Amino acid sequence: MHLAVDMGNSEAKIALFDDDSLRRIAAISTDRFRDAESAERALRGALSQAGVAAESLLGSAAAVVVPERAAPLREALAAIHVGRDPLFVDRTIRMNIRLGYERPEELGADRIADAAAGYDRVGGAVVVVDLGTATTFNAVDARGVFLGGAIAAGVRTAVERLARRAARLFEAELRFPERAIGRSTEEALRSGALYGAAAMVDGMVERILEELGGGAAVGTGGFAAMICPRTRLVREWDEDLTLKGLRLLSRLNR
Repeated sequence: MHLAVDMGNSEAKIALFDDDSLRRIAAISTDRFRDAESAERALRGALSQAGVAAESLLGSAAAVVVPERAAPLREALAAIHVGRDPLFVDRTIRMNIRLGYERPEELGADRIADAAAGYDRVGGAVVVVDLGTATTFNAVDARGVFLGGAIAAGVRTAVERLARRAARLFEAELRFPERAIGRSTEEALRSGALYGAAAMVDGMVERILEELGGGAAVGTGGFAAMICPRTRLVREWDEDLTLKGLRLLSRLNR
């Protein structure tokens, strides 16, 4: 088995791959990776709960978007002895896509994994919409060149920011109201956040596909299952797409 760690801004999603069969085993707060000792405890705890001995792992791959968490995670993976050196996704590794980004050193590891997995899944031009703490749009053309995309506030991030700045608003439960016209402050907030997110996704995907000259859109991230069914243009989604991108890139860098 191989270990995959997708460390976002808020949490780290941890999965095991037995060949290509994915088993997600934990979602751990990023704060628990503040130092190597804490990171090792978090990883060993997740593996123990899954009934897997760390020493049995054959390798690991990670995408880390919080730079100060990369070194503790690297040390922790080395400490639990996962075989060869862990693969940390960045612009220097072998990929199934090429980077046409103006400053590839600024490109987030999760966006690379998303683009690699999306292109592999579709086999052509694709927009991968990752709905997490941030909402990112990642565009790969028909030749397999990652061109770039867009970054917007995530659904929960936008609601929390609005609630902090507007005295009469509050953080509402994030579920779709029955209608777009909210008949209470809570309904209006939920409508704006969720129908607004779906409309934004459709609008951005439409523009990006026009620039690509066609293609498909794939969703991923924690809010994908909530938002994507309310869109017109994102026909398929996979919350584990980033993790599957890590497995793909791990295979390419054996």
